[in-house]
Amino acid sequence: MLLIVAGLYYQKYMDTGFVEEVPGTDLAVLKPYEFKNRELIPLADKALEYYKNQQFELARDTYKELIRQGEDEPTGHYGLGVSLLFLDDADGAEQSFNRTLELVPNDPGAFLGLGSVASWRRDPEQSIVFYKKALEVKPNYVFAHEFVAIEYHHIGEYDLAIKHYKKVVELIPDTRSAKNSQRAIDKITRDQKNNKEFY
Repeated sequence: MLLIVAGLYYQKYMDTGFVEEVPGTDLAVLKPYEFKNRELIPLADKALEYYKNQQFELARDTYKELIRQGEDEPTGHYGLGVSLLFLDDADGAEQSFNRTLELVPNDPGAFLGLGSVASWRRDPEQSIVFYKKALEVKPNYVFAHEFVAIEYHHIGEYDLAIKHYKKVVELIPDTRSAKNSQRAIDKITRDQKNNKEFY
């Protein structure tokens, strides 16, 4: 599953939370949180580079250092949560995303992270709850659309899956996520057609 962490913010996708895809990986990057202490930005950039290179233990350790120097910086807690999820520490990730929510109430990125924790735990109903919370706050949040589409797809809610996959294609065309979403739409449509022909 695609997961995201704070990084640079491209104007092109201002309303979607999307920034860039990391070539050769299933990773992507999203808008950063505002820093209270801008001197910590280089440390956050270093952690992000570890993340983009899939060096998740080093990313984890660097985000922990960022938190040590700035406990009230949401970037540190969010980035730590993502890193911990990649390291199969769902409990630690959940704590980090909840701390992010304490610092930034109703933050869609933190809801996305909690949805990813629920998905890791094989709890699609709970993950859908969190992804929908993210979309309530940020209706064009592209990764929430993508992730909730995947969960709806897994539980057989195909019409809802298609609805959200289509939103991904609309919001960030010509990206890996859009292409994957279009393939999912085509597969669902093809399977439904084949089922109708069979019966």
